[in-house]
Amino acid sequence: MFLFNFCKSLTYKPWLMLVFTVVLSLLCWAIPISSGLRKGFLVQEKLSFDAFTGIFLWYSFLSLTIFICFQLGRKIKLPRFPSSSLENITPYYVLTFMAILGTMSTILITIKMYGFSSLSNMLSEGQGNIIRHVIYDDGNYIPGLLSLRYVGTISGVLALFYIMRKQGNYIIHFINLFLLLFCTFSAGRVALVAAINIFITIYACSDWSIKTPLKGKTVILLGTILITFLSLINYARNANYYDIGGSETATTALLGEVVAYIGSPMQVTIGTFNNFKDIGTSHDYRSYVDVEESLTTNSAISDVYSEEGILGLIVLTGRIMLFTIIMGICTKHGNHYFLITSGTCLYAISELWRIDIFSKGFFLTLFLVSIISPLISRFLPRIYTKNSRKYPI
Repeated sequence: MFLFNFCKSLTYKPWLMLVFTVVLSLLCWAIPISSGLRKGFLVQEKLSFDAFTGIFLWYSFLSLTIFICFQLGRKIKLPRFPSSSLENITPYYVLTFMAILGTMSTILITIKMYGFSSLSNMLSEGQGNIIRHVIYDDGNYIPGLLSLRYVGTISGVLALFYIMRKQGNYIIHFINLFLLLFCTFSAGRVALVAAINIFITIYACSDWSIKTPLKGKTVILLGTILITFLSLINYARNANYYDIGGSETATTALLGEVVAYIGSPMQVTIGTFNNFKDIGTSHDYRSYVDVEESLTTNSAISDVYSEEGILGLIVLTGRIMLFTIIMGICTKHGNHYFLITSGTCLYAISELWRIDIFSKGFFLTLFLVSIISPLISRFLPRIYTKNSRKYPI
């Protein structure tokens, strides 16, 4: 029951997700450099009065904006589409087809560049991150087609959803779990974080959580699997980097990565408010804040403000308002595929402490596909799960 209430709080009060991630970043930033863990910087910024006030006002403003826009979205009434019910697995098959198309295209391009044996060696020797760079080389990237590999994030979550409800075709489910695995290898941890947010939304808003509650042992098992999976994925993509730095195990690699990944955005945010006028003039926060060059997602406000100034922050706020309203709309009707749209928006909010993901291809692909797939399914035969009556729409 605790897990259900926690997921429900994050889904129906998305501003809590923002607060949760910001506090988590602050705690990781506060870990002493003397701890020996990789922090992502050598000189820690001073949390001055100006920095504290700026951070408090900025995130308070965003939290209030998210709260108001979500409630506004909940008041907007739109017609219901029977074809969008989660009991209709036709949209699931549409998503599966899209994910397979994008994944196979990515694999074929990688094999074309390096060969099948080299692809296997990349993953086994900790160079999985190179897949991400191969497809963006000149002449390789195909807009739209290769982006469909991200759809494995959605289809993988739905596969887990149907497996735990004992519904659908298990062969299709395991194919989608593989697609999620590959997406995590090629797109990075963002795919896994997005999958968690989508899962949280479906669990909190559909009738599944009522009919199939997760027990304590199940939660512990899933948590252990998630941490182990994240550790192995991280090591497979970055093992060479950590070996050079002296981290030879997946565990030490994960610990160092987590602290730097979560704490460095707060370092840059504090530095931005400490040097607000100078960064606004020079448009380069790295000249004023110490942070590793390899870290590129270092606070949404810092990135947007240093590149676009105050106008950029206004546009960012507008995007947050728009997608939060849409999130509110999509959480109204319960057991339907548009919960994926809501979960995708929740994911974007959960990333605001480090990056404006609202304008990135990964988010836009998931957002558009989550809307298009159930709409396409209106013109296709509806295929319902065998025991769908146990879970009323």
